[in-house]
Formats: sequence, structure tokens, C-alpha cells
Amino acid sequence: MKDKKILQIVNLSPSEDWIEKIVEIHPMKQIVWASIIQGCVFGFMLLSFLGISIATEANDFDFEQMKKDATRIQATEFSMDFNIENPQHKYFLAINILDMATTIYGTKNRTSLVEGNPLLPERPEIEELLLHKALTIYSLKYLGLFSTDPRDEWNLPFLNTGLSLIVLSNLHNIHTND
Repeated sequence: MKDKKILQIVNLSPSEDWIEKIVEIHPMKQIVWASIIQGCVFGFMLLSFLGISIATEANDFDFEQMKKDATRIQATEFSMDFNIENPQHKYFLAINILDMATTIYGTKNRTSLVEGNPLLPERPEIEELLLHKALTIYSLKYLGLFSTDPRDEWNLPFLNTGLSLIVLSNLHNIHTND
């Protein structure tokens, strides 16, 4: 019985006794109570709208600046042509995450291991690795890495193979060093 009561409370459902008593209440009284509840819900909704309205007015949006920013963004015509449904793109994302994870683990937990990339410090922080990956991927986009042109189809598998070898090297170094 106690479990049933807890379940009713969690589901916000009234007890069966209470529901049976509703039938005994005069229909006009039911309508009055339903109207009061509906009025309270509607009032709460209007109060919420007022609060949202006051909050947005307080932020003082600069719509002119937003239009200028939108124009600048459209002028760059930036698009990654990255399709997560493409198996090569999905693998590229996964292998980059594994590369970062093994690098972080190796440099933090193995005293003899350091980062081999000359563009990064010997023991890079997560933020440095993320920034490096973002800049590298952004640069590779302009080199046509994510191109849908059939002549460029070899780019991504070649890079995925190289990254896979790096991850395997990281794992080997983690397991063979203290």
C-alpha cells in the first residue's frame, strides 16, 4: 500500500478515494472549481508572459548590430560540408576524439610521455588541444578535406588512416611506458 501511495505522489495522481468523491459533488460545483483552476493556470501563463517581456526589454537588444553581424556571416559563405551520416566523416570525428583522449591520458598519467606535435606544449591542457583541433579542421576545410567532388574522395580516408596510426602509437606508448 505504501509503494502505491508513493507512486501516486510521484505521478501527481490523486488517490482513488478522492476520485470517487468527485462523483458525489454536484456538477455545478465541479464546473466552478474547474473554472477557478483554469483561471489560475491562465493567470500564471499571463504572468509568465509579462516576466518574459520585462526580461527581454531589460536586455536592450541591438537589432542594427544583429543585422550587420548577419551580413558579415553571410559574406563569409562558410560551410563545413560535414555530413555526420557519411561514414568517413563519422570516423574522422571519432578518431579525432580518440586522439585527444589518448593524448590527454598519456600526458597526464605517464611521466615519460610528452606531446609529439611541435605546435603544442609537451603537456598540453584540454583547451589547447581543442583549439589546435578546431584550427586544424578549419584549415583543412579550406584545403578541400570535406569536398564532395569525386576527385577529392581520397583526402579524408588518407587523413583517417594517418590519425588511426597516431592513435595506435599513442595507445602503444601508454601501454609500454610507466
